[in-house]
Amino acid sequence: PPRPLKLEPHSGDTTPPWTIAWVVPVWKRGSGGHTTVFRLVRQMELRGHRCVIYMFDPAHRVVRSGYELRDEIREHFVPGVEAEVFKGLADFDSAHVCIATAWQTAFPVRDLPNCREKVYLVQDHETEFFATSAQSIWAEETYRMGYRCVAFTPRFPQTRSMVMRRRPAGSAAPAARATLATTPLARSPARKSRRSGFADEPMV
Repeated sequence: PPRPLKLEPHSGDTTPPWTIAWVVPVWKRGSGGHTTVFRLVRQMELRGHRCVIYMFDPAHRVVRSGYELRDEIREHFVPGVEAEVFKGLADFDSAHVCIATAWQTAFPVRDLPNCREKVYLVQDHETEFFATSAQSIWAEETYRMGYRCVAFTPRFPQTRSMVMRRRPAGSAAPAARATLATTPLARSPARKSRRSGFADEPMV
């Protein structure tokens, strides 16, 4: 059922370094969306923050250990990632910022305890991945959950379903050129991806 994000009250002090938790769905080697997430993880580490990666695998399909998953990230996605990797959320303790990285992860992240802030990394309009179905309804619902949104591209498709919180003035996005988006947005003249409706602009 709908309910607000669970957030820990705090003084507003944003002095770094932060502990940043990244909740990601199960991946396969070569996944572009996961590559982007792990690049962001590495960039935050290089800026002095501690990152922790949690693989959200409710079906328990993955048999590899957290150590093996970390080695896989370093070998097949982004070399140098230092983050600890855990399977599932049972080992989650706390974080300054917790980031949902796909629609499937937005629901468990909503209810995690001991987080000062929660953010939704939106790389695509995921409702369009499915025909009309429970999955498309659930994916659309994540855009109304009250997350702060960090967008993969500065331009969103014009949609009424995305209702995100504005980032306070002066607060930093998790990576260079990551962009907070609120909707509705004006239609962009930029070329749009046929698959997703997002402008075809690279993440820098």
